[in-house]
Order: sequence, then structure tokens, then C-alpha cells
Amino acid sequence: MSLPAPRRDVSLAVSLLLALSLACNLGTPSAPAQEASPQPASRPTALPPPTATARPTGAPPPTEAPVDTPAPTPTVTHLIFPGEPGVTRAFMTDIRSATAGAQGYTVTGDNYLRNRFERPFTPQEMVYRPDLDILRGDLTFDDAWLYFLFTLEGPSPTSGGFPGTYAVELDTDVDGRGDWLIMAQGPVGTDWSTDGVQVWLDANDDVGGQQVMTAEGPTQEGDGYETLVFDQGLGDDPDAAWARLGSSAQVQVAVKRDLINDISFLWALWADDGLKDPARFDYHDRYSEEQAGSPLRDSPLRPLKEVALVDNTCRMYYGFTPTGSEPGLCAVFATIQNCTFHPMLIVPGNQIIGGQQTSDAFLQVSAPGTYEFYDQNVFDNNDMNPLVLTVSVQPGDLVQIVTDGNEMTWACP
Repeated sequence: MSLPAPRRDVSLAVSLLLALSLACNLGTPSAPAQEASPQPASRPTALPPPTATARPTGAPPPTEAPVDTPAPTPTVTHLIFPGEPGVTRAFMTDIRSATAGAQGYTVTGDNYLRNRFERPFTPQEMVYRPDLDILRGDLTFDDAWLYFLFTLEGPSPTSGGFPGTYAVELDTDVDGRGDWLIMAQGPVGTDWSTDGVQVWLDANDDVGGQQVMTAEGPTQEGDGYETLVFDQGLGDDPDAAWARLGSSAQVQVAVKRDLINDISFLWALWADDGLKDPARFDYHDRYSEEQAGSPLRDSPLRPLKEVALVDNTCRMYYGFTPTGSEPGLCAVFATIQNCTFHPMLIVPGNQIIGGQQTSDAFLQVSAPGTYEFYDQNVFDNNDMNPLVLTVSVQPGDLVQIVTDGNEMTWACP
């Protein structure tokens, strides 16, 4: 008997099952290609912005190449300027080393153990620097300013200028420890400028070490002048301190009186092109005498080594009468000031004191005693210069001549 022919609907079902089975085994087929116009070749495109993803723990943040951006220069506006230094009110002199300096030594003036330096020489080679050799220091003032004048042997033989640092050290409580340091680096020109001028303060009072004016080196204790209160016009007062060159071989430094509250103080001058470091004051507390070397002709420690290219003065007083025991004090003299406009002859001594507004209106005398003063511009009936003042003088006194031979009275400037 013949089998019946398969039904078409069964065959269709089987075909569908087979198709589904193939689809499961082969995955989802791609969409059939469409008949479309051909696309142009792909162009490079900018990378898309990075997707924010969490960094692994501990991974450093992404960095960018550093950009060197110069710091903006602060603008300094000055309100007042120093004027012209007036009549000298106090001065001191210092050893001149020029003559022996040509031979590479000095014969006196240097006492390292007592903080007195006469070292205007390079280390080792001992080349003399006239621009660092202080001959005299003068103090003048007006209502607003203190003026400190450095008279030096001469300009630098190499640069023709004054490339060193010229500093004024002030001891305002007269205990032998410097309190203020006004530094002027390489002043140029005759116009007042704050360029290169700094004012330092020893706020923690450690300048001078354990024993003031006595060498304790080598030690690294203390931080010297640690507080910079004025830097080339930057600070609470943009006009606090200035410097310039004066006539001939002179450096002038001006500081505002209200900055330091100048009731009284001891003052000293420094010329320094060696260490020039406020943090290492006092230098003789930082270096031993052997480390520092010596400029003295007969010293076994010659030549200079660590402490060279520096000269300083003794300390002169201002605003008080010294007892003579103040640390670092210059030899105490009596000061004679001529406040008249006539030159005066002092006896004994037979020296002439210039009239008011002259550079020699002051005279210092070291010997106590009785002095007489005679007016040199006036003659009496006997054709003699009249006696205008007789006074007993002691060291530290200030004697002012206020009446001339015409019996005119003058105010002291």
C-alpha cells in the first residue's frame, strides 16, 4: 500500500524549525546591505574629550607642563624724599689703611676679638680696596630724616664706583647689641634712591651672642638680624630708607626718624663686600680668629681668610651723655659746637672752630679742663679778639657757643 503524500503545512513547519535552529547556532545575522551612494573616505578628527573615569586609588592626578609666568613687579609709590644733609651733629674718624694697604697689610685698627675690623682687603691675596676703607662717619639730621655720611678713601680701582654694601648699625637701647641694620648695596648716582636699600631688625635681641662685643666664634647660635622690615621700597613705609653718592668719595644713607623712634642710640658704620650677611652678625661670633685671619703685618694669622673685605667704626653716641662704659663706644670726647657765624679760637689748643653752617663748626676735645673761646671776626679797643666764653669741659659734654664778640646771640641749628 502506498504512503500518503506529506502535507504542505507540516513541511512548512519543519522548514521553520530548521531555520530557527540555524539562527540560534549562528547568532543574529547582520542587516542586509542597502543600496546607497558610496561614502567619502573618513577624515582624522580631534580626539573627543576624555570621559571622566575614576582613578585607581593612590594614582597621582594628571599633570600639565609647568608654565613659567614671571611674578608681577610691585609698584612702589614714594611720598617724600630725603633732602640735603645739614650741619654735622656728631662724627667719628677711622683708621686709614691706604699707605700700608698697597703692601697688603695694615698696622693698626683691627681688633677682631673686640668686634673692630680694619679689613679692606681681599682674602688670601690681600688686595687693598679703597672703596671699603672708611675714613670718617658723620651724622646730620632734620625734622624727618637722619643722614649718615661715609667718607671713604676712594672708588673701586676696578669698577670706578662703590660696589660694596654700606651699612649703618644702630644700638637703640645702648646695651652693646645692634638693634637695626640699614644696608645700601652698591649705591650709584647722586639722586636719592631706594634701590638696593634694606632695613633689618633684630627682633629677638640675639645679635652679639652671650657676651656683647666679645668674640665667641666659631658658633652657629642665633640668627642675627632676622626680620626684614624694608626692602627697596617694599614694607609698611615705602620711604623708610634711601641711599646715594655724595661729593667725592662719599656714600650717604638716609633713614626716617620715626622708623627707629630715635630718642637716643649708639651708631656705627660698616663697609662690606665680603660676607654681607645680616643673619651672621656679629661676624666674630661666627668665625674663630684663626678662621677669620688677620690683616695686621706682624700677626701669625695673616692673611685674611673667612672675614675679609670689611671695615667698621667704633660706636658714636647720639641723644644722651655717655658714661664711657657703653660697649663699643668710641673714645669719649667733649664736643664743642659753634652756633655763631664767627670763627672761634679755642685755648688751650689754639684751634679754630668754624662758624655755623660750615663743615668745621664742631670740634672734639679729649682732655678735660677749662677752655676759653675768642671771636676771630671782632676786635676790641686794644685790637684784640674778645673773649666770648670760658667753660669747664668734661668728656661727653656738649658745649655750644651761642654769643659772638658783638654780643649777638644765635640759635643752634
